[in-house]
This record gives sequence, structure tokens and C-alpha cells, in this order.
Amino acid sequence: MLRTGACVAVGLCLLPWSGAGQAGTVGGGVADGGVAEPLVARRLPPRTEEVSFQNGSVTLSGTLWLPAGRPPRAGVVLVPDEGEGTRRELEPYPAFLARQGLAVLTYDRRGSGGSTGNGQPWVSGIGALAEDGLAAARLLRERAAVREGAVGLMGFGQGAWVAVHAAARAPETGFLVLVSGGGGPVWKQEQHRLRNEARRKGLTGPELVDLMDFLGTLHDARLYAPEREAKALRTLDFQLKRAKRRRWYAVTPLARHEELPLPGLLELQRLVWRNVLSYDPAEDLGRVRGPVLALLGEKDEVTPAGPTARALSEALQRSDGGVQAATVTVKVLPGADHRLALPPGAKQPGVRTTAEEVFPALETWLRELER
Repeated sequence: MLRTGACVAVGLCLLPWSGAGQAGTVGGGVADGGVAEPLVARRLPPRTEEVSFQNGSVTLSGTLWLPAGRPPRAGVVLVPDEGEGTRRELEPYPAFLARQGLAVLTYDRRGSGGSTGNGQPWVSGIGALAEDGLAAARLLRERAAVREGAVGLMGFGQGAWVAVHAAARAPETGFLVLVSGGGGPVWKQEQHRLRNEARRKGLTGPELVDLMDFLGTLHDARLYAPEREAKALRTLDFQLKRAKRRRWYAVTPLARHEELPLPGLLELQRLVWRNVLSYDPAEDLGRVRGPVLALLGEKDEVTPAGPTARALSEALQRSDGGVQAATVTVKVLPGADHRLALPPGAKQPGVRTTAEEVFPALETWLRELER
């Protein structure tokens, strides 16, 4: 299962995805039609409104952010990562984007904060989470009076894969911004995360090789084929007994479910595989037609930057049935981690700061969408 890293402390606030104050440092720009925006509108705090909306039986709680003193020129839904999954995790992106003239909708992931439903991704699955994002986009269009093709999705971590799946289901999605995810099969990202977690715990090179061999068995679709149930149980039993004798066993997902009997453990892993880990966005990315911006951290220990960048570029640049392929901009930020933050420096020990390129890159790319 995907997990997010530790919160990023910036200034005196805990801001998991970015740095405080960035949203208020951007100067004036050019709005629709090439008219210079009044600086006062950029400096006023955005208007906010608490909202709730439905996806089937699930009620999702959110916040609508609107630019001050002017109608929004576009809209964007922020799709949260796994982990805490609340709106607060996405600060200060909403205020920053609202100051760029966008209507923004943030919401608590199902099962988190004020939202109902089961928050475990292996229960809800990528598909249900994508439907949550599309329900949020419909509400945003209605409440902010933004035209259909001008609403985009911005996904964070696992939310980036969710945003890709949602955009493939909704051709009217205007654009995609993917932060620390969205390219390549999810199981490959999970292997990258677990390998780095084991490395941080001091495991040796041979132990890491052994761990990856075990994960190769656990992330093999043949293990979960219903017609191979008896063989799957024997394989899982053998692998589990072997793993329990290894130091790396503690970092594997199986260690958290030791109380389950073997058939129950296999069924749980089958759900995880089917609903999350087996998702490969390549086909969905081929259906995306709007512009795409991907921001990745070079030192990301949760999502592998290089393979993710290649997977996104290759999948998005394919044409499908003569339809124009999406334009994609991929930026790998030097030294940045999963939160696009830099490690503590000598001047601010213990404090991580957002990579300087993040907000200028976002602002420039959003402005270019209008051309």
C-alpha cells in the first residue's frame, strides 16, 4: 500500500506539500484577454466556502476557494494523497492557485476528516477515488460557474494516479497537474518505497535483493488468479514462512496482518492487488488530451522520479486513432523529495523548505494554458 512521507515543516507551520508564504509572494500577471490583473486582487485573501457533495452513499467534505474581486478564469480540483488525506495536507496550494485566478476545490479523502466512507484504498480502489474527484469537479463547475473544459485535476502522490484515471473517464477534463506520481504501474512505486524503507533501516545489499525477490512474488498477477487458489495458498505459505526469518519482513505489508489466517491474508492481498497495485495508467494516459504538467522530486524515496518521468512522457505522447496526443511538461526538481521539499540546510537545521522552482513553474505553466 502507498504511504506518504513525514510532514514538511516550513517556518512555524507543518505543511506537508509546500512552504508557507509562497502563495502571497507572486506579483501581478496577465488575465484572460491579455489584460493586466490589478495587484490588489492578487494580494487580497481568497474567498472560501465550506461545501459537501455526494458520490453514491459517500459524503465528501470540502472547501471551495475563489479568487478575490474577480470571477475565476478556470478551476482545479485537488485530489489528495493517501495517508491523512485531509484538506489541510494540501496547503498552501489552494491559496496560491486562487491567487492565480482559479477556483479551487479541496476535499477530505473518503474516510478522512469530515468525509464518510471507507478510507482504505484497497477497499475503495482507484476507480471509486477517481469518481470522488469527478464528483468534486462537477460541484466546482456548478458553484463557481466555470465552463466544462476549463476545469482540471491536480493529484498528489497516490492522488496523481487517481487523477489520471479520472481524466481518462472524463474527456472534458481541461488539464492535469501531477505531483510526485501518476506514471508507471503502482506496484513498481510500492517496491521503490519499500526498498528505500528497508535501506533506511540499515539492511544490507543482499538483504535488499532478497526483499525485492519476495516482492516480485507478492506483486505477480498469477498469485491472485481465482483458478489458482490452491497453488497460491501453497506459494504464499512458503514465502511467508521464509520471510518471517528475515530482517526485512517487518517492512513488508504482510507483517501488519499476522493475525489473519492464510486464506484471509490471500484475499486481502488479492484486494490490494486488484484495487490499487495492479493499476497501470499507460492506457488511461493515452486517452488524456488536455495539457499535463508533472512535478517530481529527484530524491523522492516514495515515487521513483526517473521511471515515472519516462512512463508519463512515453504514454502521453502517443496518439490514439488520429487524435492529437496530449502535450506534457515533466520537471524533475533537483534534490527534492516526495513533498517537493529540500533537506534541511545549515541556516535552518531541522527545517525542510519547498524547492524554489515549484511555484514559479506552476504559475508559468498555468499562464501558458491561456495562449
